[in-house]
Amino acid sequence: MENNTLYSKNHIWVKTDGDLVYMGISNFAQERMKSVMFLNLEDSGSVIHQGDKFGDIESIKTVADLISPVEGIIDEVNEALIDDPDLINDGAEQCWLVKIKNASLSADLMNAETYAECKENL
Repeated sequence: MENNTLYSKNHIWVKTDGDLVYMGISNFAQERMKSVMFLNLEDSGSVIHQGDKFGDIESIKTVADLISPVEGIIDEVNEALIDDPDLINDGAEQCWLVKIKNASLSADLMNAETYAECKENL
C-alpha cells in the first residue's frame, strides 16, 4: 500500500492527482472476492455522492456494490477494466476504476495504517 492512498470502510482506495481523484478497489477486497469476472460502472458525466453506488463488481464468490467515499462527477471510466476485468486480479491497487472531478472527500477515509488495523477486525 502506498502512503498517499486513502481507504474507505467499503474497501475503495482513493488517490488524488491535482484536480482529479482516482478510485479503485483495495487488494484486500480483491483477495476476498477471488477472481473478478465482471465490472459495471456508472457512465462518464454521472454525478455521484458519498455513499452512492457507482458500480458493481462480480467474482466467482459474490457480487458487490461499489460505494463511493467521495462526491463529484465521473470524469472518466477505465474502459480497459470493463473490457477485461481480469486485470484487477493482477493488482487491484494499480487499477483505477473511475476518475472523479470536482471531488469532495469523505472525512471517514483512512490512511494505510488505519486501514490495515480495520482489516484485522474483519
